[in-house]
Amino acid sequence: MWAIGQCGLTDLKCGVKVWLHLMVPMLRVRALSGYAIDYLEKLFIKHEDLRPAYSVIGFRDFFPILDVVFSSRSNLPVSQQRKLIELYPKVKMVAFGDKADCLRNFFPSFLARVGTGSSAALQTELLSCLVTCLSKDIHCFSIWRQMYIKHMKQSSILLEYLLFHWVTLSNTLDKKVLRETTRAFSITNEELAAQGKKEDMEGYEKCVAACTSLLQKLSNSGFPWLLVFLGLVTVIVGIFTFDVYTSQGFKGSKTYRFLEDSGLLDFFIQVWLRIELYSRIVYNWLAENIPYYYAKVCEFCGPYLLLVWSKLKAFWTLLVEATQAQRDWLAIKIPECLNWIDAKVPWLWSSIKHYSSLIWSGIWYYSIWLWEHLVYSLHMAGIWLQENVFTGNLSLENMSKTLSSWLAVTQEYTGALVKWCIGVWSGKNN
Repeated sequence: MWAIGQCGLTDLKCGVKVWLHLMVPMLRVRALSGYAIDYLEKLFIKHEDLRPAYSVIGFRDFFPILDVVFSSRSNLPVSQQRKLIELYPKVKMVAFGDKADCLRNFFPSFLARVGTGSSAALQTELLSCLVTCLSKDIHCFSIWRQMYIKHMKQSSILLEYLLFHWVTLSNTLDKKVLRETTRAFSITNEELAAQGKKEDMEGYEKCVAACTSLLQKLSNSGFPWLLVFLGLVTVIVGIFTFDVYTSQGFKGSKTYRFLEDSGLLDFFIQVWLRIELYSRIVYNWLAENIPYYYAKVCEFCGPYLLLVWSKLKAFWTLLVEATQAQRDWLAIKIPECLNWIDAKVPWLWSSIKHYSSLIWSGIWYYSIWLWEHLVYSLHMAGIWLQENVFTGNLSLENMSKTLSSWLAVTQEYTGALVKWCIGVWSGKNN
């Protein structure tokens, strides 16, 4: 194994083939599994660019590796199992490659393995891989439609997974194709119910509920407030422009007559004159006092600032002179130390980089997991409040009616207050 594995030190593709055909079967042998895992780790440390080995691991070779990695009955020691799980993302990257059309070969096997009594970790990985296939290869949707009836239980689990993680997955999937696929599933469900076969299909009820919820999420879109606002502004500006253009000036327009008849024009003119007056007062005050206060600040603070600056320069000069010998020593010893580390432990820096990336990917994964569960918990809390607290007089419908009536009353009193203010203002000016 050692002699044949030496080719992988210079050629990643050859090394992956050796590991796949010679060492993967040894993972089930307790005495040899450690060497096989260490060899794979050295391959990935030695070759950071995995592109030469893309698609070397076919879909038939990938699933035995997947079973070994996530098997709960594995003979591997805990430390080796953990190391193999850390290396698994790169193995999957090599297997999937950079061609999206190869994922359609993996999709049927991934879907068939869901919900077959596997461990929770393997179940999560299978569902994650299925989502990856759907997001990167649109042809997987058509394969899913063909497999739906025979794999209804697995499809229900996948649909529920999409619903549970909808916040993070909605932006990765083609919503148009997903909507068409879900509608096709709904039509198939109705046909099965009409034929009386739904009792024989395991997972039928879950599929019906999941399809209904998923179609609601795909059809519901937030109210386009920004679009409505821009449209309203555009219409108002267009009407105003047309009115001024057809009246050959602003003073002859209907807008001008409306503002004049309602008293708003005089009110706006008075407001503008007041704004202009106080703006001029503020500007004159600033123009007169800023130079005076600036001179006072410079006169008071200038000597102190110059003193602080001179002290800082003297301190920096003293520090540079006092540490000259130490800096010269460090300039000589640091490169020597780095060269010594490279000579004694040549794999150290690549290992640090490798494990740092693994730690970061773990932090990122669990952060996403925590966020998804937090969103789900808040959603469930909202449903509970709606069903147990916001009922009767506190129901959303009654609160909406109360709020609407309160807004109507507020609008009425606000209009009366504006009219009263305009009247008082006009009386003072007269």
